[in-house]
Amino acid sequence: EAVPVEGGYRGGALNLGARLCSLAAAGEVLVSEGVIHLAGKVAGLRYTERGAVQLKGFADSITVMHVTSAGIGEVQPSDPMQPSEADQRLPIGGFLGSLPSGSLVGREEELRQILPPVDEVAAGEGRLLLLAGEPGVGKTRLAQEVTLVAHNYGFLLIVGRCYEQQQSVPFYPFREALAMLYAVAPEAVRGRASERWPYLGRLLPDQLGAVAAASSDSSEEQERLFRAVSGFISAIAELRPIALLLDDLHWADTASLQLLQHLARHTRGSPVLVVGTYRDVEVGANHPLQPVLRDLGREQLVNRVPIKRLRKDETRVLIAETLGGMEMSDDFASLVYRHTDGNPFFTHQVLQALVEAGSVFREHGEWHRLAIQEIELPESVRSVITQRVSRLSAGAQEVLQEASVLGQLFTFDDLLQLKTLTGSDTGLEDRLDAALTEAAGAKVVRTARRDEYAFDHALTQQTLYAELSPRRRRRLHLAAGEAIEHLPERKRHSRVGELAWHFLQGDDAERALHYAVLAGDQAETLFAHEEAERHFRTALELIPEAEPAEEDRARLEATTQEKLGTVQRLRGQYREAQASLDEAARTYRAAGDVEAEARVAAQLGLIDAVSGQAERGIDRLQPLVQALEERGPSDTLARLYGGLLRLFNIGGRWSDFETTSQSLLQLAEGLGDQRLLAEAELHRGTSLIRNGQYDEALPVLEASIAGAGKVGDLPTQCAALNFAAVLYHSQHTFDRALTYRVRAVEVAERLGDPFEISYRAIEAAYGTFLLGDWGKSRHYAERALSAALSLDELRMFLQPLYTLGELSMYEGEWEEATRYLDEAVVVARHLGAEAVIREVEGLRAERDILRGEFEPALARLQPLLETTGWEEHLNFLLPLAWAYLEVGDAEAASSAATKAAAEAARQKSPVGQIETLRMQGIIASRQGRWQDAEDSFKQALRRSTEISYPWGEARSLYGLGLMYGRMGEDPSGCLSRCDAIFQRLGARTYQARVAETLLQFAPGSGGSG
Repeated sequence: EAVPVEGGYRGGALNLGARLCSLAAAGEVLVSEGVIHLAGKVAGLRYTERGAVQLKGFADSITVMHVTSAGIGEVQPSDPMQPSEADQRLPIGGFLGSLPSGSLVGREEELRQILPPVDEVAAGEGRLLLLAGEPGVGKTRLAQEVTLVAHNYGFLLIVGRCYEQQQSVPFYPFREALAMLYAVAPEAVRGRASERWPYLGRLLPDQLGAVAAASSDSSEEQERLFRAVSGFISAIAELRPIALLLDDLHWADTASLQLLQHLARHTRGSPVLVVGTYRDVEVGANHPLQPVLRDLGREQLVNRVPIKRLRKDETRVLIAETLGGMEMSDDFASLVYRHTDGNPFFTHQVLQALVEAGSVFREHGEWHRLAIQEIELPESVRSVITQRVSRLSAGAQEVLQEASVLGQLFTFDDLLQLKTLTGSDTGLEDRLDAALTEAAGAKVVRTARRDEYAFDHALTQQTLYAELSPRRRRRLHLAAGEAIEHLPERKRHSRVGELAWHFLQGDDAERALHYAVLAGDQAETLFAHEEAERHFRTALELIPEAEPAEEDRARLEATTQEKLGTVQRLRGQYREAQASLDEAARTYRAAGDVEAEARVAAQLGLIDAVSGQAERGIDRLQPLVQALEERGPSDTLARLYGGLLRLFNIGGRWSDFETTSQSLLQLAEGLGDQRLLAEAELHRGTSLIRNGQYDEALPVLEASIAGAGKVGDLPTQCAALNFAAVLYHSQHTFDRALTYRVRAVEVAERLGDPFEISYRAIEAAYGTFLLGDWGKSRHYAERALSAALSLDELRMFLQPLYTLGELSMYEGEWEEATRYLDEAVVVARHLGAEAVIREVEGLRAERDILRGEFEPALARLQPLLETTGWEEHLNFLLPLAWAYLEVGDAEAASSAATKAAAEAARQKSPVGQIETLRMQGIIASRQGRWQDAEDSFKQALRRSTEISYPWGEARSLYGLGLMYGRMGEDPSGCLSRCDAIFQRLGARTYQARVAETLLQFAPGSGGSG
């Protein structure tokens, strides 16, 4: 009841309403269960329970209900471009991903560090926030406070949890988080996810269906997977900010830590907040999280917040909050603080133990306690956990101890199967359900999802596990492994890492060996190379213990060494890889298995290629090629051909390269392997290009493009599209070349490779510029620059900056042009790229000339005449000729133009020839050689029309019109035509020049040039 007081009202109902408001997000209606009872059923409203919450000032937990319209989620149409909010009604609880069930005590210092990054993400920037501290110190509770703030900002919240038992499962926390994000992603994003980010299917197979095989076994595959993840997250973050919450990173697998590092680097420009928690006391010098923390700190990509224990006064407040505002003496607060030292989890456990023991009790609605001298407190957090569990029934204690073997998170079915295998009798399911219900009532476990349970804290699970005797622990691990073995094939396959761990802990070397190899293979399908290496090393160590038959042991050791060597090669550990692969090759050779030996030799050849030992690799592979050719077509022979092609390319043995590329093509056709065939056609096409057989190369590349597209081999398709575009460009078929360049950009986007995206986008920008679509040209140039920003390669900035500067200059955006070109010069000088410096300075000189600054233009170019190669640099010679002409040195201008004409002819560049003819026309016109000028302009005009080059056409018309005006003839026909083209292009700089020229030569103006 609300009680009126001076200036307003007071009362429990108002307090409760205020507390619920603090939990609700924008537009959300939360009420207590009591309101529902009072109001009864209201037409058009739906009530959903969100969980029980302990609110400040209330002794008992309050059940919170969420009120929505009955029509929500049923009949309202959804916007396909907006994330769904259906799954963003967060539960209330004490775990990450839920809203906090109680008030936050203290933590003012930590909040000052935590909240600003959230504001920065809301403003559009990416941030990584890591909360570090000892077990039970409150890391998850603080992360929940971040959850609450982000939820109220309207962020999409996704959660991934790490568990000790799943440390060897690649990307375990990200699989959970990405599945959550996919479920709430806009329909338009979900519908194209498999096309835009094909590698994402490796982490979301249930959502995206069948996953294409890896395009290669190169180390780039993991990076492609990472780019798919960051691309998917960033695409959704463009529509709504995202908070990714990762709990207990000290138990994360290495692949997840690498992905975390990638996200920190590549979501910096997107509204993505990544929050992680970890136990700093468990992250020593050799822990895999340590180098990640060091690198992120060095790159200033992380906000690390140390979480300290509560002070004595804060612990007192926590006790009062936990006990519903109970008044307490300093003696009682000091007693609890002395035993818990301000650790919040320990404090909660002690208070719970005191309540359960009757030392603290409720009477007539108020809390009371025994005298201080009568209260006994446990000395450690583990002892208080043991004490609390001991108050449960014997059956519940047994169930919890057995569940501890399954990990912090476990399913009812796994526990039921484990109990069945350990010999329990009938009625088990009901007793198990009763035991878990009892444990949940004591807050030792909680329901996580349907038929899934979690211990209230990792310390609880660890304490129970530690109390098992070694013998019982082994027996339970074996039963747990056998329980998982009873699952359907698909579920069992997804848990091979757990199976390997359970059988390893259960001392069953034979089954542990089997599943360790399977777990390594599975890790490799996800490009989690470090996890795979650990599994294969474990397998090698288990072989002697498993005691296989002698004939099987050699084969098992060889295949495992081969797998280990493959992983080591992909990780760049070439010396270790060579040792492992050499060992495997020797075993295969001794067994007379030429096929297997050749398979390993192909990998050794790749190591030779990387090491620059081309001849050694060729000598290694060629005898095996001959041996396998005698046996007929095989995949292994194809691998050898592929290895030889790389070695021949490095060694410059082009004749051998051509012969082998033809052999690979014939082999691929014989095997009917479409992926191999597409790759072979690419090799064959590039070989023909190298020999100048362009007409023969095109159909081969076209076949490679089509074949690679069918099998989803994106790297091969992208490369083939690029080579085909180059050939079409060389044939002056610019429209066809542009089509292929645009397709290459689309494939590069799907591939997610910023190098490929930047290269292909800048080529598409050039193609669209030539064909007169400057809007698209700018779009592609900006995309190229955006992709370059995610790389550490300065050279990747040069061409996008140059192109954007050129477009801005011709569009009349002088300040923007100057900024882009100045940046390009700074980068080029830093890299010592003389040719690029000349290119950019040539464009800056053209800018100066267009603004009437002739002397500065020439002064900019003259120092570069001392650099090597300027006489063969077409895009430097043309502005040099123009600058000489504008300062009155016609002879030097003609000399530079003549050099440009020779270079354009040598390069067989139609655009270069057009621009040179135009410049020769300008020079001849200034000298009064009208016929020569007219011939040059008209040739340039004709060639521009032939190749659909509107920029060249318009500027040639302008030069021709300007010449006619100077001759005293009517220039308006040429000037009107060129003005229409300039207007279509958006070339405002030249539109202004045309307008000035028309005024200059208008009848009665007296203009003559």
